[in-house]
Amino acid sequence: MSAALKIDTELEAQIGDVVSEMTELGPAIRLSDHFRARIHKQWEDTVIVKLWGHTLGYRMLCNRLQRLWRLRGEFRVIDLDLNYYLVKLANTYDYLHVITGGPWVILDHYLTVEPWQPNFAPASHKVTYVVAWVRVPGLSTELYQLAILKEVCNRIGRMVRIDYSTQRTERGCFAKVAVELDISKPLETEACVDGVWYPIVYESLPQVCFSCGRAGHLRVNCKADALGSPSAHVPPSSGSSDVPVQVAAGATEKDKRISVDAVVTPKPKYGEWILVPPKTRQPRKKVAPGLADAR
Repeated sequence: MSAALKIDTELEAQIGDVVSEMTELGPAIRLSDHFRARIHKQWEDTVIVKLWGHTLGYRMLCNRLQRLWRLRGEFRVIDLDLNYYLVKLANTYDYLHVITGGPWVILDHYLTVEPWQPNFAPASHKVTYVVAWVRVPGLSTELYQLAILKEVCNRIGRMVRIDYSTQRTERGCFAKVAVELDISKPLETEACVDGVWYPIVYESLPQVCFSCGRAGHLRVNCKADALGSPSAHVPPSSGSSDVPVQVAAGATEKDKRISVDAVVTPKPKYGEWILVPPKTRQPRKKVAPGLADAR
């Protein structure tokens, strides 16, 4: 292990750096600003990571990070509670690469990356931001302009970067951009560009509530839905419509009701259509031992 990754747990403390006193609740330890700064400096090039919506073992995560990040130097992983990990990096270049890069995806799940923070408590910490791939299907290729895509991204989050194929206009089925999403807010599902509305589709989000539109939980666990929040539901139909409905002659009352419902019932804002379907992994074919040897 390189010297940059080592943590000195025996820093020399001067008089007044560590002071204790007895209180009604128990002993209280106070640190001087100088000593606290020396402690924090050892964790400067460290990030807090968590694989969102999936669990990996320690060794598996280390192997995946090594292949994913392709760092210049070494790194050190320290496991915490609730599937959080500290990753100490050997140099500032690697730190900036990890913090500003991404989206980082492992097994079709996003790896959330945050700067190290003192007194980090996994039990009380909530993942608020995630860098995710976002698609704009059907967007005309002449609109693959940085200024346009940046404006779209800024309405749904913060643009991190543009996909290589989109930047070079090599694929025209959809524009693809990396966006830092605030998952405490409802996801945007449409954007209007030059007078035309386009859908917004999200890749690899593990859980999305189709009631409140937020990522990180499902509808069955939605607090907004349980409380009847206005943002949790599509506005109900008033039961009448000013739109004329043409019904074929001789249609039954049931047919008439179906025709009216088709007009007055609005399409929900959220549904499976806002998510890119997960990739289906083909199972490996088993080869008989004799055939394997013959190969």
